[in-house]
Order: sequence, then C-alpha cells, then structure tokens
Amino acid sequence: MQMYEKQINLLNIIPYICTIQSRYNMKLNRIKAVLSAKGISQTWLAKQLGKSFSMVNAYACNRIQPNLETLQQIAEILQVDLKDLITDKDERQ
Repeated sequence: MQMYEKQINLLNIIPYICTIQSRYNMKLNRIKAVLSAKGISQTWLAKQLGKSFSMVNAYACNRIQPNLETLQQIAEILQVDLKDLITDKDERQ
C-alpha cells in the first residue's frame, strides 16, 4: 500500500475513533459522585445490593448501566432521590 492510501485509510477511521471516545466519556449516571459525596465505598454498596464489586464498579464508572429496578434499589440504599443518580440537582431546571 502506498503512503497516500494509508493516510486516506487513517483519515476515514478518525471520525469512528472520535465517536467511540465521546461515547466512553459520557456520564450516564452519577453513582460514583453520590457514593463519594456520602463517603460510601463501592464495596459496601455491592454487599448491600448482593452484587459483585466488579458489577458495581462498572455501574459507577459508566461502563454498564443498571436497569431501572437496580437504580431504584441503589437510590433506596443510598437514601437519595432516584433523580440524584441521574442528574445533578444544579443541572435540573
């Protein structure tokens, strides 16, 4: 493959990489922030939920999103409004 063709292939992949990067930077829940504000560990939350630390860590780091039932459980355990796990109070209108 010639240098020019390699450059074109790289240019074609850049938008794809940017899309993936922005997807991974999205914050779809605030579990980690709420845990931090309350001084509660992910390990403690995992025990309360009956889930593995790895699963709770994936929720907190936004790698996996909990289903609505689990999100409601987390809100009850942390004694916060479900909305607080999704948006910051200051961001709500």
